[in-house]
Amino acid sequence: MRFLKALLVFLLIIAILGGAGFAYYYFVLNKAEVIVSVNTYPFKLKIGDQDFGEIGAKDFYAKVEPGTYTIVAQKEDFKDFVLENFNIGRGEKKEIEIEFVMDVTIEEVSDKVISFASLYHDKNELFFVDQGKIAISSLNLSDMTEKEVLSLPFYFDDIRKVTFSPLFNKAVLSCFDKNSNAEKLTFFDLKIKKRVDFHTSIHDVSFSPDGLKIAYVFPGSENNGYLSTANSDGSQWENVDELEFNRADTRWSPDGKYIAVFSKEETGNENLDNKIYVVDIVNKKKTEKTLPGFCEEVIWAPSGSKMLCATSNKETSDTNIWYIDPFSNVQKDLGNGKKACWSKDESAVFVVSSDDYIYKVDLETRGRILLSEKSFASISFVAAIEGSLYFVDNGKLYKMTF
Repeated sequence: MRFLKALLVFLLIIAILGGAGFAYYYFVLNKAEVIVSVNTYPFKLKIGDQDFGEIGAKDFYAKVEPGTYTIVAQKEDFKDFVLENFNIGRGEKKEIEIEFVMDVTIEEVSDKVISFASLYHDKNELFFVDQGKIAISSLNLSDMTEKEVLSLPFYFDDIRKVTFSPLFNKAVLSCFDKNSNAEKLTFFDLKIKKRVDFHTSIHDVSFSPDGLKIAYVFPGSENNGYLSTANSDGSQWENVDELEFNRADTRWSPDGKYIAVFSKEETGNENLDNKIYVVDIVNKKKTEKTLPGFCEEVIWAPSGSKMLCATSNKETSDTNIWYIDPFSNVQKDLGNGKKACWSKDESAVFVVSSDDYIYKVDLETRGRILLSEKSFASISFVAAIEGSLYFVDNGKLYKMTF
């Protein structure tokens, strides 16, 4: 009797273990695992006939039968992601990285050869250099009518930079002067066609918000220079502060109270190359910001309360975009990028990556969304307005609509 009971217990244990083994084999070993990672969520996912509904996480793990599937991932306002003939075998684990692309349209909006474009927001009018005519022209973005503003002298054939005043009634052109073998600044009043040649040692200027003054760095000795301001025709200049470098760019804040100054060229001295100085022009005080790389460009937010900086690092070949609060110690690395542009509400930044794709980066989360499936090798942002982003690439003007 005892033997029979022991036998029954033994057989029961064998049955339980066998069932567990079969269940483990059928539900675990016989299954395959798909790991889906996305760049933005929530999103909806289907693997074959299995509908997993809305998923509110960046990573999702799904058990599936071995086989061949079509995988579809969907997110509102984004293009559908479809992967056909996805094959996975018994016990396999495969990862799928999905980068949702925002559903945007990109169209070429002008047949002109455009460079150095800048948008006059109040009039929705684009000012630019027409390389075909060698002239400064304007393009109304509402009705696409064009007019020539100023015909440039024929020898202005090597323009390096153009800076327009905020009211677009003045412009400063930086051109290579063959006689002095250096860049030379020339001021144009676009209303009365007046022209003034600046000192050849001045390499860059920025206009005050009202367009009445300019800021620039005037070289002193070999190792220092002076942040200076003057009337926009170059008259009545004065030194604001002494600097540790003599070739520098300036960017006047939109509220007119501050000027950002950064080195024009790398010196090999990290104490200078990685610095931005924010100068209070009323109180003549400057704040120093240090970044892990050479500062290529500074872009103030329209409100004047924050700015972006594009940096490069020769040792690592990294190019990054940094968010900077000029009035506190807050700095954020927004990731890879070589050019940037503020969104209209300043909650996000448009970035060109080092491999020439356009992304939108959220300032709070630093999450990035791909906007272009095509790369743009020589892009220059113009402006972001409501629902649209204008940019120039290889002389062509494009409009991206969200």
